[in-house]
Amino acid sequence: MKILILLFSLSVLYLSAGCATTTPGQVYAKQHPELTEAQRKIFLDGQITEGDDVKGLTKEQIRIALHSDPAQFDRIDGMEAWVFIKPPAGPTLDELRSGAAGLPAGSSNSAIEDTRDKRGKRTTVLFEGDRAVRATIAMIMPDSTEADIFRPH
Repeated sequence: MKILILLFSLSVLYLSAGCATTTPGQVYAKQHPELTEAQRKIFLDGQITEGDDVKGLTKEQIRIALHSDPAQFDRIDGMEAWVFIKPPAGPTLDELRSGAAGLPAGSSNSAIEDTRDKRGKRTTVLFEGDRAVRATIAMIMPDSTEADIFRPH
């Protein structure tokens, strides 16, 4: 009986340990103490913030941090630009204004603004050579067209 209890306990421990997922960015952050605090946060969160927190990161580090390849490659102000897209979810702006999304028709802009977590995000990372210089963020509304999403901002 004690053996069964021990096996059961080990099984539960094994399964619960398997539930905790670690991203490649989190592993990378732990292995590289030379990262700045801002860079470490990028790897741990898997998100880039607007500004120069990305400065000095290589293209490969950006891929590791964001867990993906860019959706688009571009040139902006003579610099190579990588564009990452997080698609919007939720109701369109017209649905929000008309009341079809659960808000009363004619809701105030502040009520509509409260749906900001439903917006997608367009993250553009600018590079000089192999090193990132800065990043820009543009929000994407659910009713944005593909042309809106991929238009340089």
